[in-house]
Amino acid sequence: MNTQKFSLLVLFTIFSFTNLWSQTRELEIFSGGGEKFILYFNGIQQTGEPVTNVRVSDIQQDFVSVRIVFDDKTKGELSKNFPLNAGTLTTAQIKLNNKGSYKLAYMGEVAIASAPAPAPTQVKRAYSSTPVETTTTTTSTTINSNDNPNMNINMNVAGTAMSVNMTGMEGTTTYTETTTTTTTSSSGFDNMEEAPVDEGCVAPMKATDFAEAKKSIELKSFEDSKLAIAKQVTDVNCLSTNQVKEIIRLFSFEETKLEYAKYAYPYTFDQNNYYKVNDEFTFEATIEELNESIKR
Repeated sequence: MNTQKFSLLVLFTIFSFTNLWSQTRELEIFSGGGEKFILYFNGIQQTGEPVTNVRVSDIQQDFVSVRIVFDDKTKGELSKNFPLNAGTLTTAQIKLNNKGSYKLAYMGEVAIASAPAPAPTQVKRAYSSTPVETTTTTTSTTINSNDNPNMNINMNVAGTAMSVNMTGMEGTTTYTETTTTTTTSSSGFDNMEEAPVDEGCVAPMKATDFAEAKKSIELKSFEDSKLAIAKQVTDVNCLSTNQVKEIIRLFSFEETKLEYAKYAYPYTFDQNNYYKVNDEFTFEATIEELNESIKR
């Protein structure tokens, strides 16, 4: 192989790995005080047993809804939505705030290609669209032993000789072996982005699917027709706040924009960011009406 071909091969390999990294996202979560927890992404269990430090790879979504369930039930649970950028590793820490309550704090992000090596205590998991569960099997084995069937004991008490013969002494030993097996069970659907809304809004539409849906709305000539298609798309999908904003921009009238904004809120993944929708309105009265509507 000549030098030119070798160089091209090296460049192609680097490009391939770079492209792979750029498409996926990773999220690592660790507890500062060593508290053990079970990790859930978008309502799906990701760790089969309690961990203190975990890194999840192969995440395709732009947002994940994280839920932490402490092994110590007295500590309760934590929930937080994380936006994830393609090709990056995002880090979050479980720690106590000034009031003594636990919180899940964003620590920063770094390119996956340049991320530091994982800590020895860190558990690595690939994102799973079906729940990871733990099955514990306990097996007990009882062994009877009769190593000393006859025993003679000679004693001298107050000048009187006594002899005691003990027969048939048995010892019982029980060995207990516990085996933990991590299994994956089906959640009822393979693609979480296609989950019905009554199961909870689990992840925004993929960019390609959203682009097609947006085009279908744009092709309609009348405002009422656009709104009908927009609602139809929203009924069977989950949207991000930015996607809701893009659809609102397809409408010409403030009244239609408001009607859709009210309608889309229950189907929005990152509802904590819904205040950004206010930017799409001209009148303060419209913003106030929307805010009153979503508070109910």
